[in-house]
Amino acid sequence: MEDSQSEASVIGRPNRLVPRFLSGTRDSAPFVKICGITNPFDAEIAIESGADALGFNVFPDSQRFIDLSRARSWIKTLPADVARVLIGVNPSLTQALEWIADQTFHAVQLHGEMWHPFVSRLVEARALIAAISVQNERSVSDLGWFSGFAFLFDGYRAGDFGGTGESFSWEILHGRQIAKPVILAGGLTSENIASAIRTVDPYAVDVASGVESKPGKKDRNKLRDFIAAAKNR
Repeated sequence: MEDSQSEASVIGRPNRLVPRFLSGTRDSAPFVKICGITNPFDAEIAIESGADALGFNVFPDSQRFIDLSRARSWIKTLPADVARVLIGVNPSLTQALEWIADQTFHAVQLHGEMWHPFVSRLVEARALIAAISVQNERSVSDLGWFSGFAFLFDGYRAGDFGGTGESFSWEILHGRQIAKPVILAGGLTSENIASAIRTVDPYAVDVASGVESKPGKKDRNKLRDFIAAAKNR
């Protein structure tokens, strides 16, 4: 992708401007994805603060769950250059294909492992992000099964699928050769993001709880401080 204005056939939609978050290349600073957006006001302040991508969680057990039948209309009005990412957990093949077909979103991010056996059915049509809960070195030792767009590495907590504020040892990823863009998540805040970036040098960083006043409600000041620290500005 030559620049943010390039037109290309991507994620099943030809001749559409591609958000730079999905270009596969970045400037010196990583992209920033704000996850767990639940309302249009939070989406607006995240974008105003400099977010490159927004995540929308459709997992019913999440504290940041959104009902797409109600939210789709305002999500569609968001700027086209900000990547909109649907976040799901352990979908069936039928459900995953429905998400992939939803033109509201630029990409799909999947958590859990039940979808791994049919991943080859998914990666051809849409930018796909595989979320990996990192417990130890073994969690990142075999990644060859995935041919999608990027890996998101998140903290691990039994029974949860992200958004917990749990971190992991960033040294596990330090210097590791990974053939896909690396998105770093898990317990990131404006206070530790600079150190995390120095250690991992990720393609992008992802945050939910670290920029919230309570689960599902973003804080303008925390958003501003986090994104400024991540982009070193």
